[in-house]
Amino acid sequence: FGIGISNSQEWNYAGEGYQSSFIDNVNKKLFLYVQTFTAKKCILTVYEDNKLRKIICGKTPADVWSQVDYKPEFDANKLFGVDNEYTQTLISKLQIPSCTPEEWNNLPLLQQIFEYHLKKRTISDVNWMGFIENWKNQQSEIIELRISLMQLYGSEYQMNSREFCAWKSMLRHMGCVEITPYNKDQSEFEFWTRSVNSEKDRETLQILHDLDFLHPAPRKFCDQTGTLWNCIHESLNANKRGQDGKRRILSIVAEQFPYCEIKKNLNISSSDTINEARKYARIHGPGAKC
Repeated sequence: FGIGISNSQEWNYAGEGYQSSFIDNVNKKLFLYVQTFTAKKCILTVYEDNKLRKIICGKTPADVWSQVDYKPEFDANKLFGVDNEYTQTLISKLQIPSCTPEEWNNLPLLQQIFEYHLKKRTISDVNWMGFIENWKNQQSEIIELRISLMQLYGSEYQMNSREFCAWKSMLRHMGCVEITPYNKDQSEFEFWTRSVNSEKDRETLQILHDLDFLHPAPRKFCDQTGTLWNCIHESLNANKRGQDGKRRILSIVAEQFPYCEIKKNLNISSSDTINEARKYARIHGPGAKC
């Protein structure tokens, strides 16, 4: 009928959306058993000679089938079909691999998470495992993500927003949590923790930020970023090629900064202009000629 997944080991990781059925002959009567999962329950619907006889709910397949008087002599999970090899194959295909920081020594699992989230969206020789090892071995469980990735790839590497999002998706599925204490329109820098008590780390950074000990960006990055915006702004003002020239100039930074930051620093009101620049950068390269 259908397949669905969950984190429940008792359900063999089947979940909401899963449905199976079978017919059995009991005392010359035909019984149809329809088995489903909701978010929190197992449901068995019993039909006798095409008429609804009863609906049984429980926490597990075993709990449900224990309430049936006449039942086939099989394990409850087998009756639900969740032990079936083909079913398990389908469930595996739907599952998104994940782990907790306590499982970072499980290298095959980390490899699965990397391949699912990041492998196709970054360079082939990135030492992502070294990134994880360095974070795991450092005394603090908190990192600033952009600076850490800059150290990994090198300062000359241009990381686009899609690749950065892929990194964040991978880290979330490795049990990491973003704990940045300020809004995205204040800074592009992000703090992440691998602590199991992420709320404590979040509260600590929030207190430091509220007391003005923690700033949205390091001073050297503020100075360099200010210089960059000035240069782009001057180039736009000196542009003599109309909309095409403006799009080409904006393509240099369009993939690297959020909309709000580009609008604020370059006095651009239209998101469409930025969208065109991003499209230009993807097709021709940032700042490249058509």
